[in-house]
Amino acid sequence: MSFVVSFAGQTALAMAMAYAWFVVPGLLVQRLLPSGVAGRSPWLFAPLLGLATFGPFSSLCFSLLPYDLPRLLACYALLNLGLWYGARGVRADGPPSGHGTDAARQTLWLVQGVACVLALVPCVSIFPFVYNGGLYTGNAIHDHARVVFIDAIYRHGLPPLNPLFAPGQDVPLNYYYLWLWLASQLRMLGGVAGWPADVALTWFSCAAALLGCAGVARELGKTRIAAWATLALLMSGPAWQALPWARDWVPPGVLATAIAHATWAPHHLLAAAAIVLALWLYSRASESNAPGWRSAFVLGGLLACVFGCSVWLAFALLVSAPCLLLAVFWQRRAASRAVRSELLLLARACAVAAPPCVFVLVAATSGPFTFHGVPVALAIQQVVSWTDSAWLQLPLYWLYAIPVAYGAACFLGVYGLARGLRRVAVPSLFVLLSAVATVSFLLVSQLIASTVVNNDLGWRAHSVAYLLLAIWGGVGLEELVTVGDALQQNVAFGKRLVGVLGLSLVLLGLYAAPHRVPAPAAHESPRVRAEHQRWLAHARGWQIVRRYSGPDDFVQSNPFAFADLCPWPVNLSFTLLSDRRARLSHPNWIYTYSHGMDKDMMRGLDAIVTNAFAKEPQLWLLRSLRDQLHVKVLLVDREDAVWNGDALERSGLYRRVDAEDAFRVYVATPH
Repeated sequence: MSFVVSFAGQTALAMAMAYAWFVVPGLLVQRLLPSGVAGRSPWLFAPLLGLATFGPFSSLCFSLLPYDLPRLLACYALLNLGLWYGARGVRADGPPSGHGTDAARQTLWLVQGVACVLALVPCVSIFPFVYNGGLYTGNAIHDHARVVFIDAIYRHGLPPLNPLFAPGQDVPLNYYYLWLWLASQLRMLGGVAGWPADVALTWFSCAAALLGCAGVARELGKTRIAAWATLALLMSGPAWQALPWARDWVPPGVLATAIAHATWAPHHLLAAAAIVLALWLYSRASESNAPGWRSAFVLGGLLACVFGCSVWLAFALLVSAPCLLLAVFWQRRAASRAVRSELLLLARACAVAAPPCVFVLVAATSGPFTFHGVPVALAIQQVVSWTDSAWLQLPLYWLYAIPVAYGAACFLGVYGLARGLRRVAVPSLFVLLSAVATVSFLLVSQLIASTVVNNDLGWRAHSVAYLLLAIWGGVGLEELVTVGDALQQNVAFGKRLVGVLGLSLVLLGLYAAPHRVPAPAAHESPRVRAEHQRWLAHARGWQIVRRYSGPDDFVQSNPFAFADLCPWPVNLSFTLLSDRRARLSHPNWIYTYSHGMDKDMMRGLDAIVTNAFAKEPQLWLLRSLRDQLHVKVLLVDREDAVWNGDALERSGLYRRVDAEDAFRVYVATPH
């Protein structure tokens, strides 16, 4: 239980650090915007803008500088002072505490509090708990095993080194690392471990996305109902999944809702929310009289955040860009000067976003690897399993899969968008951009697939459409409950109705969520139960390993150990608890994050590393492990074949320095 208590304390500290660290630049950067652009919701936009501003700026700085705490604090101070100085001469919108009456301020803080509480829900599946002497989490922990990358950035800075694969030389991490970089800052600031930092940033990313969408809904709506309704829709999910007999006709999870994205891939949800906020701020800034470099800096940060957190959503945005530009031209067709001004704003924003994006792109595509073809292809998303006909899949995607997967957000969102398009003779730019983005991102998800490991492009691109539908669903629901002449009475009734409906949707959606933490099965086999018990013991084992190794040393455990902790094979003991780098991890994970690697190089390394954990290790391969690969410390699990003998001790190459029932620690002898 002490492991969980310590973990909870570190997570709470990291959460507090995240809110304090990122909200300040998020508030300051809004002062660069022309008057009226931030509107009534600067505190709701601040978490998302803080991540999108300081993240790319600091990643650019530390791609050129060594990474340590004094430099990180100096970088933070430099940005905040620059934002404060750059905002001089810009007419402010007023105090950022609530704008208006005491009731409005109370609502603002209440929305923030509720969103922060709701954002804890995705963290449940990745938070550890102890049962029957074993360590357990939900299945989503597989995608959060990227904790090993957070630790690598903390130790070595940017660009990140790959801690899973080092065939005699350091190789870069082939991944878009901005979200991991932000999590490493929480580790640096609070002195917490990588896993609690990951949980904390998952929470804060979800809260930032919820608050950003609620802020846009608040600006679009006439009352505070729109913000509350948007929060409810974002957290609800398809509520009818709670019905046991409905499970068979709900489409597969490729059209995941916000809560599912936040649980498995919070960086993709953050990127989607950044696109939505960029569309909102772009439409507002372009309508002002001075959309200059200050506005471009804010928008550029959001674009860089999209690229750094999710290259797939950045690709989807690039594919959708021509349609979005056509919407801008159509809306401004009577004013050529306005079109030129908006194109200039967009060009400046891209120029601001380019430098940090270049470093991410270089890291993600460099190394001693060979690439084969383009990582995307035309492919129709399969939404039903009972037919392979593409001609049926195409209409069923729109008529069946989206309504069933999105639930109330789909129906209310379409209604709200339709009302917005018909409200005036010439719809506002954001209404047009919302409609075009919803359709275009759904089309990308339906017709284009990524070919590297999984179809991440198809799984993630539609999330922008879901967020936009939830926002317009909140606005549409507000209009439904406040229509008529007796506005005040309807508003009071509407608040009660939205409260009841929203709470019902959230409770049903959470009950139906497929990513809850399952209780440890009473009928689990003794072997699986023992594996969870050994996992808990390895937390102490890796502490001992770190005592005998430095941040730059290589350590090694069996790459194929702990295969039953989640449905997909990965050594969770190493990725979540080690805080060290290895020469070789599980091949599936190596391929994911070094996807163009040389297969011959992989096979040679595998032979050397796995030999150390074999029943009778070959001496010459063991010597290669120590002398050529410079692996300093070995962590041997009780289930490794070498456990039942004394071959490592007899080799004279590694000596045992510690042992418990679940593990042994060996250190290389001098040579």
